[in-house]
Amino acid sequence: MGTILAQDIPGSTLTIAFQNAEQDSATRKFLVTSTGRADAITTVTNALSTVNHPDNSGLKANRVTAQAVGPARWLVTVQYIRRRIGGIPAGGANLANMRASSEAVEVYCTPDSFEDGLPRGGGGTDFVNPGPPAGQSTDPKSPPRPWVYNRPTLGIAIPFSSATNPITANLGTVSKVNKAEVTLAGVPFPALTLRYDGGEVRSVAPSQGSGVIRYYGTENYTFALGGWHKQVLRWDKDKWKAFNVSAYDTAT
Repeated sequence: MGTILAQDIPGSTLTIAFQNAEQDSATRKFLVTSTGRADAITTVTNALSTVNHPDNSGLKANRVTAQAVGPARWLVTVQYIRRRIGGIPAGGANLANMRASSEAVEVYCTPDSFEDGLPRGGGGTDFVNPGPPAGQSTDPKSPPRPWVYNRPTLGIAIPFSSATNPITANLGTVSKVNKAEVTLAGVPFPALTLRYDGGEVRSVAPSQGSGVIRYYGTENYTFALGGWHKQVLRWDKDKWKAFNVSAYDTAT
């Protein structure tokens, strides 16, 4: 095992990207006496008490390079990065990617009035494609036919970077909606309006040492204006009537 003669020598840097924390970086340089390149690297990595940079814990040691500078002398450079593996920085609780769109849903009623975000003209009795006779929808064997309504939605992707995989812990809530109000990216979403769609996760592992696997990616949600409901037909006394019911189970 070699010996570190000096650390944080000239050439060591710390870079803070004020507009994009993922671009933060740092470089630490060590002068090492050792019999070989690999041993010089091992000497430095064993001396590091943590993968975190001493001046910024969000920066993680990523690449270590050894360069010969003389007989049994090595310049070992440790490069630190944040990106997604360094964790979400302080103040990043409101980070999110959002996309406004629409999602097709079958409904029956005219769009003269809305309920739960869906057309429900006539309180559920005015139909775009009514049944017989003469459009009165009073034949129990011939219900009204549906039409496709594009319900407004908002897709929300919340980034994460963690030593644990949050998606595996939330598998039981995929395709379920929020039972109570939830705040994402600083925006409150009322109960029954936010569907959890799972997410995408990637993982990176250290090449050596005592580091842990790091998981990063996004958890995805979809907000529906008026809530997540679907429209069903029921025979109500002497005619057909449309009712809005919950489309998904609620998360506990």
